[in-house]
Amino acid sequence: MKKKYILGLFILFTNLVSAKNKLEYNVDYSQDNFMVVTISKASDSSSLKDYHIIQREESLEEIAEKYKVPVEDLEKINKISRFDNLKKGGIIYLKPKQRRGNSENKK
Repeated sequence: MKKKYILGLFILFTNLVSAKNKLEYNVDYSQDNFMVVTISKASDSSSLKDYHIIQREESLEEIAEKYKVPVEDLEKINKISRFDNLKKGGIIYLKPKQRRGNSENKK
């Protein structure tokens, strides 16, 4: 209960601040059940990142939606299928020119 309350306050505060400063946040839990919050500046849609680091239980569709890149493009660039399980910490390349070698993003 306390965790949810703190998380709710954090999200409310971040939303208030992020509207002004354009921040993004990601909430995750470690194996020891600690809350891990990552805060970063919001990415400008005109300056697409070169890659994405896979988070826990994230799908290719979610990554495609986040960066507004067609799933088919991500499949082709990374030589994977949307049906593959992605490995946390793996890299998904978002632009074709950055792709080198075989992918080790599958479980």
